[in-house]
Amino acid sequence: IFLSMTVLIAAATMVTGAYRATFADFGVKSDNLLTARTLLRDVHYQTAEQKIQLVNALATQLENHPGIGKVLIATAFPADWAWTPRIALEGKEYVQQQNNAYPTVNYIMVTAGTLEKLGVALVAGRYLDNSDEGLDKRTVLVTDSFVAAHFPGESALGKRLRVIDASGHAEQWLTIVGVVKHTLYGDANNESGKMPTVFRPYNQTPKNDFTIAIEMKTDRPSAIRTLRNAVAAIDPELPLFQIEDYATKKQRNGAPIRFISTIFMIFGVAAVVLAGTGIYGVMANTISQRTQEIGVKRALGAQDEQIARQFLWAGSKQLLWGGIPGVAAGCAMAFAMAHVIGIGAGDLLLIATLMVSVIAAVVIMATYIPTRRALQLEPADALRYE
Repeated sequence: IFLSMTVLIAAATMVTGAYRATFADFGVKSDNLLTARTLLRDVHYQTAEQKIQLVNALATQLENHPGIGKVLIATAFPADWAWTPRIALEGKEYVQQQNNAYPTVNYIMVTAGTLEKLGVALVAGRYLDNSDEGLDKRTVLVTDSFVAAHFPGESALGKRLRVIDASGHAEQWLTIVGVVKHTLYGDANNESGKMPTVFRPYNQTPKNDFTIAIEMKTDRPSAIRTLRNAVAAIDPELPLFQIEDYATKKQRNGAPIRFISTIFMIFGVAAVVLAGTGIYGVMANTISQRTQEIGVKRALGAQDEQIARQFLWAGSKQLLWGGIPGVAAGCAMAFAMAHVIGIGAGDLLLIATLMVSVIAAVVIMATYIPTRRALQLEPADALRYE
C-alpha cells in the first residue's frame, strides 16, 4: 500500500505534466509549416548589411515560388530555446555589481510580418513592419506577460528598455511599439515557458543563426527540395539542418516528460496490482483461518453485516498504516516535481485525492471479496471447515 500510494501520486503528477506539455498553447498557429535552421559563416557574412541582404533575398526567392505560401524567418520560434539576456527598464534602478538584479527575457529577432503569419495576436499598439527596418532603428514588441511583470496596470507603449550583454554593458534604448499575446519558448513545464519575450526586427540587429519556416502548398519532399534549391541559388555553401515539421518541433518539446511519465505510470500500475493481490492474499488467508470463528459467531446470532464490518475494519487499518506515510512520501515527491513541471497546489491536492481513492477502493475490494465468500458458507459448514 505504501509503495502503491507513493508511486501512483508521483506517476499521476508526471502524467499531468506530460499532458499539459503535449497540449500546451504556444501562442501560434503551426499548421502545415516546415522549418529549417541555417548558420551564416563569418568569413562570407562579415557585416550586418551582408546578413540583411541575404535574408531579404532568401525571403523574396521563397515567396515567389508557387509551391510555397507564407515565409517566416526568426532567430527562434515558439517551442525553441531562445537567447535569454538580461534587460534594464527606463526609470528603474539596478545594482550594477549584481547582474542577477536585471530581469531576464527571451530576445527574438524576426522579419516583418512573421508574427502576424504565425497568428500571434496583437494586444496593443502595432506589429513590426517595414518602417522598423534599418540598422539605425530601435523598436521592439513585447508580450502581454512582459507588461504584466513590469508594467502592471499601465500601458507599455512608448516605454523603453535596453539589453544587457554578458559583460554587463547596456545597449542603446529600445522603444516598445506594440504588445502581443504570450508565446511559449523553452520548456512548457517550467519557468522558461512563462518567461516574457521581446521581439526585435531582424534587420535592426541581424544574427548568424536563424530559422526559416515556410507554408507547404505541396507535399513535404517537394517543399524540402524547393527550400534547398532556393537557398542554394543564393548561396550554395549555406547549410540547412534540423529540417522538420513545426508540429513535430512542438511535440518534441514535451517528449522527455512523456517518456518519464510513461515509465512512472507502468510502475504505478504494477504497484497497484501488487498491493491488490498482496492484500487479497493476506486477507483471504486470514479469513480462511477464521472461518470456524465466523461460523460460531453466526450460530450465536451475529449478523453478516457485523462480521463484514469487522474484517473491513481490519483491511482499513492496513490501508491507514501503509496509506498515511505513502501519501506523505508521494506528495513530497510530487511537490518536488511540481516546481519543475509547473503543477499547482490545487492540482496536487486533486491528484492525491484521486490516487488515495483508487488505492482505498483496491484495498476494500481485496478485503470484501474473501469475506463475502466466507459468509456464503452455512454456519454448520463453517464450523466443520478446515
